[in-house]
Amino acid sequence: MNKTQLDNYYNNIFDTSPAGFNVEILKIVMPLILIQKDLLHKTSFILETKYDLTHSQLNTLAILLFNKRVMSPTELSQSLLFSSGGMSKLLKNLETKKLIKRVASTQDKRSILVQLSSEGKAVLEQAIPDLLKEDNQMFSILDDNERQCLSDIFQKIIYEIHK
Repeated sequence: MNKTQLDNYYNNIFDTSPAGFNVEILKIVMPLILIQKDLLHKTSFILETKYDLTHSQLNTLAILLFNKRVMSPTELSQSLLFSSGGMSKLLKNLETKKLIKRVASTQDKRSILVQLSSEGKAVLEQAIPDLLKEDNQMFSILDDNERQCLSDIFQKIIYEIHK
């Protein structure tokens, strides 16, 4: 969307919205969609060309890193909203790239858990700063107080969604 299209959107949103529709929510949701689209586009390019990763693969590695523990494929699929079949394929690809390891559960020998490998951690330690450069550029127009406020608002919404 270019500046003229954005201006048209913001100038005409009240005139063109259906009766009874909460325009204030649309003024929040539409920018979020555009921001998400832009971030995904930029970060997908970096992930694919520099790290040979998809967003789903990166998210899986990040969940393992931030949870600081081995996890079951079921826990991972619930975190990522993946089907078990989709998660199996994703984990197989990460295992082939040596970014994760599958380990037997100490509590149930029939269960196989997923662990971040040292190679996976190294990739994350390189990829996350690269991706954050894009994010930093996008949010650099906000001052510290605005960034903190936005972060607090997003956190509040996310906790409400996942309660």
